[in-house]
Amino acid sequence: RKARSEGKDENSIKFVIEGQENDEQNEIRTSASKRQKTNKKSFPRINDLLEEQKKREKEQQQVEAKRQAEAKLPEDMKSKYLALDCEMVGIGSEGKQSALARVSLSDWHGEVILDTFVKVPSRVTDFRTHVSGVTAKHLHSDDAMELHACRKKVGEILRNKILVGHALKSDLQ
Repeated sequence: RKARSEGKDENSIKFVIEGQENDEQNEIRTSASKRQKTNKKSFPRINDLLEEQKKREKEQQQVEAKRQAEAKLPEDMKSKYLALDCEMVGIGSEGKQSALARVSLSDWHGEVILDTFVKVPSRVTDFRTHVSGVTAKHLHSDDAMELHACRKKVGEILRNKILVGHALKSDLQ
């Protein structure tokens, strides 16, 4: 009421620190509308909730349609597909040339067919561990295959198969 009678903004509250002069530096002003906004809980709008529900239902329908389509495929057709991924390490003076360090093959169902490290014939200058996960220990282990033996084994496995994977061009070089 006092603010209204003095012609001031009645939604503004003035805090004064006792024992100090009443100047602009020592005043803290806050607006009642700002307080209300920060204290107010935000609830989702019903339209947003309905839209999210529709999106989830559509995604579930797509997943179900994919599952049904996959179920119709005969097992002998699924057995023709293999996925390949290769991890590379850097060789050469600056580690910019790539050399094969790991080969992974999996079937239609995600079962691992082959997962092996490969002994690199040259000196490795960049293991690219942050990307590949390959360390010197992996390449020098007794389980690591020689490059020519690995290529031969992968070639035998891939014979008459359909190959899928990301960046196969670089993996097959």
